[in-house]
Amino acid sequence: MYKYLITHILFLFLGSCQTKESSQNKAVIKPFYDIKGFFNGEIKRLTDGGMTIQKTVSVNGKKETQVIEKPNFDEELKMFIASDINRPAWTDKYLVKEMPVGNHGFKYEYWSKDKNLRTKKIVVDEMYGNVNKTIEILNSDNSVVTETEAHLFYDINRGYKISTLQKLMGSVDSVSIEVAFLKHIFN
Repeated sequence: MYKYLITHILFLFLGSCQTKESSQNKAVIKPFYDIKGFFNGEIKRLTDGGMTIQKTVSVNGKKETQVIEKPNFDEELKMFIASDINRPAWTDKYLVKEMPVGNHGFKYEYWSKDKNLRTKKIVVDEMYGNVNKTIEILNSDNSVVTETEAHLFYDINRGYKISTLQKLMGSVDSVSIEVAFLKHIFN
Protein backbone atom coordinates (compact mmCIF):
# COMPACT_ATOMS: atom_id res chain seq x y z
CA MET A 1 0.00 0.00 0.00
CA TYR A 2 2.85 2.37 0.92
CA LYS A 3 4.62 1.70 -2.42
CA TYR A 4 1.34 2.25 -4.28
CA LEU A 5 0.82 5.65 -2.57
CA ILE A 6 4.38 6.82 -3.34
CA THR A 7 4.05 5.68 -6.98
CA HIS A 8 0.70 7.47 -7.31
CA ILE A 9 2.11 10.71 -5.83
CA LEU A 10 5.16 10.44 -8.11
CA PHE A 11 2.90 10.10 -11.19
CA LEU A 12 0.82 13.10 -10.12
CA PHE A 13 3.96 15.16 -9.59
CA LEU A 14 5.45 14.18 -12.96
CA GLY A 15 2.15 14.85 -14.68
CA SER A 16 1.90 18.33 -13.19
CA CYS A 17 5.49 19.12 -14.19
CA GLN A 18 4.78 18.05 -17.74
CA THR A 19 1.66 20.20 -17.93
CA LYS A 20 3.53 23.26 -16.66
CA GLU A 21 6.30 22.77 -19.17
CA SER A 22 3.95 22.37 -22.13
CA SER A 23 1.92 25.45 -21.14
CA GLN A 24 5.12 27.50 -20.95
CA ASN A 25 6.10 26.42 -24.46
CA LYS A 26 2.83 27.56 -26.04
CA ALA A 27 3.15 30.50 -28.41
CA VAL A 28 1.65 33.77 -27.23
CA ILE A 29 -1.31 34.66 -29.42
CA LYS A 30 -1.28 38.34 -30.33
CA PRO A 31 -4.62 40.12 -30.70
CA PHE A 32 -3.38 42.28 -33.61
CA TYR A 33 -1.02 41.86 -36.54
CA ASP A 34 2.52 41.43 -35.17
CA ILE A 35 4.14 44.63 -36.46
CA LYS A 36 7.19 44.26 -34.20
CA GLY A 37 7.75 40.63 -35.20
CA PHE A 38 7.31 41.43 -38.89
CA PHE A 39 9.81 44.29 -38.85
CA ASN A 40 12.33 42.34 -36.78
CA GLY A 41 12.11 39.69 -39.53
CA GLU A 42 12.58 42.36 -42.19
CA ILE A 43 15.64 43.74 -40.38
CA LYS A 44 17.18 40.27 -40.48
CA ARG A 45 16.17 39.65 -44.11
CA LEU A 46 17.49 42.99 -45.35
CA THR A 47 20.70 42.85 -43.31
CA ASP A 48 21.50 39.23 -44.15
CA GLY A 49 20.76 39.90 -47.83
CA GLY A 50 23.18 42.84 -47.95
CA MET A 51 20.48 45.27 -49.09
CA THR A 52 21.75 48.60 -50.45
CA ILE A 53 19.35 51.55 -50.29
CA GLN A 54 18.89 54.94 -51.89
CA LYS A 55 17.70 57.36 -49.23
CA THR A 56 16.18 60.76 -49.96
CA VAL A 57 15.58 63.10 -47.02
CA SER A 58 13.49 66.22 -47.53
CA VAL A 59 13.24 68.88 -44.81
CA ASN A 60 10.78 71.66 -45.59
CA GLY A 61 11.24 71.03 -49.31
CA LYS A 62 15.06 70.82 -49.36
CA LYS A 63 16.16 67.39 -50.59
CA GLU A 64 19.31 65.35 -50.22
CA THR A 65 19.82 61.89 -51.70
CA GLN A 66 22.50 59.32 -50.95
CA VAL A 67 23.18 55.64 -51.59
CA ILE A 68 23.93 53.66 -48.44
CA GLU A 69 25.76 50.35 -48.93
CA LYS A 70 25.31 48.94 -45.41
CA PRO A 71 22.37 50.65 -43.72
CA ASN A 72 21.56 50.08 -40.06
CA PHE A 73 18.07 48.64 -40.46
CA ASP A 74 17.54 48.54 -36.68
CA GLU A 75 17.74 52.33 -36.78
CA GLU A 76 16.01 52.73 -40.15
CA LEU A 77 12.88 50.78 -39.15
CA LYS A 78 12.56 51.73 -35.47
CA MET A 79 9.56 54.04 -36.09
CA PHE A 80 7.68 51.11 -37.60
CA ILE A 81 8.52 48.86 -34.64
CA ALA A 82 7.52 51.58 -32.17
CA SER A 83 4.05 51.54 -33.78
CA ASP A 84 3.30 47.97 -32.65
CA ILE A 85 -0.05 47.90 -30.82
CA ASN A 86 0.19 44.41 -29.27
CA ARG A 87 -0.10 45.28 -25.60
CA PRO A 88 -2.50 43.49 -23.24
CA ALA A 89 -4.01 46.78 -22.05
CA TRP A 90 -4.89 47.79 -25.63
CA THR A 91 -6.86 44.73 -26.77
CA ASP A 92 -10.15 46.65 -26.56
CA LYS A 93 -8.71 50.00 -27.71
CA TYR A 94 -8.70 49.25 -31.46
CA LEU A 95 -11.40 48.42 -33.98
CA VAL A 96 -10.33 45.40 -36.03
CA LYS A 97 -11.34 44.64 -39.59
CA GLU A 98 -10.00 41.59 -41.46
CA MET A 99 -11.07 41.10 -45.07
CA PRO A 100 -10.13 38.56 -47.72
CA VAL A 101 -8.87 40.16 -50.94
CA GLY A 102 -9.66 37.90 -53.87
CA ASN A 103 -8.45 34.34 -53.50
CA HIS A 104 -4.88 35.14 -52.55
CA GLY A 105 -4.68 37.71 -49.81
CA PHE A 106 -6.00 39.55 -46.79
CA LYS A 107 -6.35 43.13 -45.69
CA TYR A 108 -6.12 43.90 -41.96
CA GLU A 109 -7.20 47.28 -40.59
CA TYR A 110 -6.82 48.54 -37.02
CA TRP A 111 -8.34 51.88 -35.98
CA SER A 112 -7.76 53.47 -32.58
CA LYS A 113 -10.87 54.08 -30.47
CA ASP A 114 -8.83 56.06 -27.92
CA LYS A 115 -7.70 59.55 -28.96
CA ASN A 116 -4.81 59.37 -26.47
CA LEU A 117 -3.09 56.47 -28.25
CA ARG A 118 -0.30 57.52 -30.62
CA THR A 119 -0.90 54.87 -33.29
CA LYS A 120 -4.21 55.83 -34.90
CA LYS A 121 -4.37 53.43 -37.84
CA ILE A 122 -2.59 50.39 -39.25
CA VAL A 123 -3.44 48.81 -42.61
CA VAL A 124 -1.73 45.61 -43.73
CA ASP A 125 -2.26 44.35 -47.28
CA GLU A 126 -0.92 40.84 -47.71
CA MET A 127 -1.08 39.10 -51.07
CA TYR A 128 0.29 35.59 -51.64
CA GLY A 129 1.59 35.27 -48.05
CA ASN A 130 4.67 37.42 -47.52
CA VAL A 131 5.61 37.79 -51.19
CA ASN A 132 3.71 41.04 -51.75
CA LYS A 133 2.98 42.99 -48.61
CA THR A 134 2.44 46.64 -47.74
CA ILE A 135 1.95 48.19 -44.33
CA GLU A 136 0.59 51.68 -43.75
CA ILE A 137 0.66 53.34 -40.31
CA LEU A 138 -0.66 56.68 -39.08
CA ASN A 139 0.74 58.04 -35.81
CA SER A 140 -0.33 61.30 -34.18
CA ASP A 141 0.75 63.11 -31.01
CA ASN A 142 -0.78 66.30 -29.66
CA SER A 143 0.29 68.42 -26.74
CA VAL A 144 -0.42 71.97 -25.64
CA VAL A 145 2.34 73.38 -27.89
CA THR A 146 2.83 70.81 -30.67
CA GLU A 147 0.92 68.64 -33.08
CA THR A 148 2.80 65.88 -34.85
CA GLU A 149 1.50 63.53 -37.50
CA ALA A 150 3.55 60.75 -39.08
CA HIS A 151 2.57 58.62 -42.07
CA LEU A 152 4.62 55.46 -42.47
CA PHE A 153 4.39 53.25 -45.54
CA TYR A 154 6.37 50.04 -46.13
CA ASP A 155 6.48 47.91 -49.27
CA ILE A 156 8.34 44.62 -48.81
CA ASN A 157 9.62 44.74 -52.42
CA ARG A 158 10.27 48.43 -53.06
CA GLY A 159 11.15 50.30 -49.86
CA TYR A 160 9.46 52.67 -47.45
CA LYS A 161 8.46 56.26 -46.82
CA ILE A 162 8.08 58.19 -43.58
CA SER A 163 6.43 61.61 -43.76
CA THR A 164 6.07 63.77 -40.68
CA LEU A 165 4.39 67.11 -40.20
CA GLN A 166 4.99 69.05 -37.00
CA LYS A 167 3.16 72.19 -35.98
CA LEU A 168 4.87 74.15 -33.23
CA MET A 169 3.56 77.54 -32.08
CA GLY A 170 2.46 78.72 -35.52
CA SER A 171 5.31 77.22 -37.56
CA VAL A 172 5.00 74.07 -39.66
CA ASP A 173 7.91 71.72 -40.38
CA SER A 174 7.74 68.78 -42.72
CA VAL A 175 10.23 65.94 -42.98
CA SER A 176 10.03 63.16 -45.53
CA ILE A 177 12.29 60.12 -45.78
CA GLU A 178 12.01 57.93 -48.88
CA VAL A 179 14.03 54.75 -49.10
CA ALA A 180 14.24 52.64 -52.25
CA PHE A 181 15.63 49.12 -52.11
CA LEU A 182 18.30 48.82 -54.80
CA LYS A 183 18.65 45.05 -54.78
CA HIS A 184 15.82 42.51 -54.71
CA ILE A 185 16.15 39.83 -52.03
CA PHE A 186 14.25 36.59 -52.31
CA ASN A 187 13.10 35.03 -49.02
